[in-house]
Amino acid sequence: MLARPYAGEADLPCMTAFAAHNLDARRGRSSWHPGDIVWMMLTHSHMGLFDNRRDIRLWLNDAGDCLALAWFYGPRFARFEVRPDHPDLGEEVLGWIEDHVPVMNPGQDVRLRIDAMDDDAAKCELLARAGYHAGSRFGEVLCAELDGFGPEHAVPDGMEVHDCVEVDEHARAQCHRDAWSSLDHIGRPDAVSQFHDHIYRALRRAIRYNPELDLVVATADGALAACSIAWADDESRFGVFEPVGTRPAWRGLRLSAILVEQSMLRLRERGMRHAYVMSSESNNPTAYRAYRRSFDPIGRQRFHYRDFAS
Repeated sequence: MLARPYAGEADLPCMTAFAAHNLDARRGRSSWHPGDIVWMMLTHSHMGLFDNRRDIRLWLNDAGDCLALAWFYGPRFARFEVRPDHPDLGEEVLGWIEDHVPVMNPGQDVRLRIDAMDDDAAKCELLARAGYHAGSRFGEVLCAELDGFGPEHAVPDGMEVHDCVEVDEHARAQCHRDAWSSLDHIGRPDAVSQFHDHIYRALRRAIRYNPELDLVVATADGALAACSIAWADDESRFGVFEPVGTRPAWRGLRLSAILVEQSMLRLRERGMRHAYVMSSESNNPTAYRAYRRSFDPIGRQRFHYRDFAS
């Protein structure tokens, strides 16, 4: 067994394989889809939320398979998961996280949060034994079966949905930046996206990214009104959407819902059997209600908290 920091993009294949294994074993109720791993690594690391080579740790067997993964998404939020067939690693992984808290927060008192699925009894019990208390708010894993799925929303007249096999990379990145800035509708009016052009270009070169699942809604004059990326996983047959957004000038036209539905059709064409998303009625009630039209809850995820003194 080898425990070591993240060493670069050469680690992404084993990390995404780890995510795929757990996603399949837990039938969608796990911390990461392989697409989540790629999206976080290729985007959020550029925003300064964490240091790739300091704040991520992998536990590998002699064959190089990832058996556990711990990841600080920010100074006060850590996520970890172990393979279901190696539950004994949980205490060691949590121990590394707790030892790393002062590295992330030198000289500060900290309330650390770690998320867990409610039905992951081993993880929830481990956190409880270590002094964490579960919060009352939760997100739901919402899942739709793709067999027999049909879209409910028509694309508005004068608009069309197309993929990003051939796309103006600057315009596509700008669409995302605008969609994820000025988020008044979810209580974040001062939000400013850091999704710069070079991040999008790096994402397009990344493992598991498929430009045919990178969709946009375009107007008749070629403006990009909304955008989304779906990710497929051949092992679990689960697809996920990360991210989906609409530019302010076109909000209220159900364009995000249209992109999700069109993504579901494309995921099914690629052999996916299920599509899922994490959503919360408290954080984004409009999106939550939209997803609940076609998706059913299959699990709950909540934060567990513990205070650390400096």
